[in-house]
Amino acid sequence: KNNKIGDEGAKALAPVIHDSAYLSQVVYVSRTDLKPPCLYTAHVLLQIDLSHNQIGGYCEGPFSPLVSTPEGPKAIADVIHGSASITVVDLRYNSLDTESATMLATIAKEKRISLCGITPEQTEANFSHTKTRSYMSAADAILLSADLTVRPSVTECNLRGNGLNEDSA
Repeated sequence: KNNKIGDEGAKALAPVIHDSAYLSQVVYVSRTDLKPPCLYTAHVLLQIDLSHNQIGGYCEGPFSPLVSTPEGPKAIADVIHGSASITVVDLRYNSLDTESATMLATIAKEKRISLCGITPEQTEANFSHTKTRSYMSAADAILLSADLTVRPSVTECNLRGNGLNEDSA
């Protein structure tokens, strides 16, 4: 989370995650959370947080448009499609285009995997701008719609302050 691994990092991590029989959760390391250990070992990989990592695209400058790069999302899609144990892959707040988000959402619904960090037993999800300090994009809304399909236990979902409109909702 928050490491800006981009597509190259996603492509590098994908085979390691896919082949690992010892990871139970890949825990994020952010600028304010640098306590070891970053990886916990167990029997199967269940969750990975790849939010805020610029997977799916980049901007060449502060006001330039997004340049889509599908390699990272495709690598992540291969991981979740081939995994029998992953239940959560948090991909929120990346640079996904709607085509990549739709592809990932389709696989996630088939595999019953959350793409927004919602665990199987969770009943509430707070994605408000106040809590996340980020704004959801149209691609994030696509990921969330898949989550709400595979997580019927969620009875409350807070999206306040995200500025979602008809195109993204």
